[in-house]
Amino acid sequence: MLDEKRMNRVLEKLDTDQMLITDPFAIYYLTGRWIFAGERFLGLLIKKGKKPILYLNELFRFDEDLGVTKKMITDTDSVAELLKYDVDPNKALGVDKTLAARFLLPMIDGAIASKFINGSLAVDHTRAIKDEEEIALMRESSHINDLAMAEFKKLPKSGITEIEVANQMLDIYKKLGAHPTTQGRKKGVYFAVWAPNAQSVSVVGDFNSWDTEANPMVKAGPIGVFEVFVPGAKIGDLYKFFIVGMHGEELYKADPYGNEAELRPGTASKVADIGDYKWKDSTW
Repeated sequence: MLDEKRMNRVLEKLDTDQMLITDPFAIYYLTGRWIFAGERFLGLLIKKGKKPILYLNELFRFDEDLGVTKKMITDTDSVAELLKYDVDPNKALGVDKTLAARFLLPMIDGAIASKFINGSLAVDHTRAIKDEEEIALMRESSHINDLAMAEFKKLPKSGITEIEVANQMLDIYKKLGAHPTTQGRKKGVYFAVWAPNAQSVSVVGDFNSWDTEANPMVKAGPIGVFEVFVPGAKIGDLYKFFIVGMHGEELYKADPYGNEAELRPGTASKVADIGDYKWKDSTW
């Protein structure tokens, strides 16, 4: 949901009343919604006294109410033509330093604003001053780090070498990710992911018709690892983790410890078994 206090702090630092924000991190900072559009256009237009407008490609449509007006666009739309109906042409427009030239130049040629100024510093300055919510998140992150370090400190034992400790820490890929296995005579896949700030996590995929309620994961221990065994899941199945974040945001995430992934433009992970994989890079 849009954080109006943060938005107003950005506008206060600008030398104009309007700004087009295209940095995904800045948009996440203001709305709490992570959106990564890759090479496609993504923009949040903020103006003093006006409801913000989010320009979003049809490929990334979502129903969540962020407290902004959504305007869906396609790859064939002219961004400059769309913006000229919402930008005040008699005032300067703040833009992000990340705004690609292929979008900026048509805006300049179309004179959608009186001039264009670098507004990134206003956003950076606002993000540098932590509010109470951010401070709370930082403290929570520090607490999670302390819990993780407490677990790591249990690794060293009398006579163990630093290399052996390092090897134990690197073996985490054997715990996290997707691992075909058998439990109670049932073949399936064991899934585990580290999501310390999540309210809940479930695994979705070919094996459950991508049903977010079919296979909820259980939080195992204090450091934020979620796990579940899914009977019937098998090698080759596509999957993602469905995460409900701290503030209720719903995210579909690929497996950071996945051993295989589907081909682009798909972004799902794929269950794989690398136990018998034969490496072929002996020259290295």
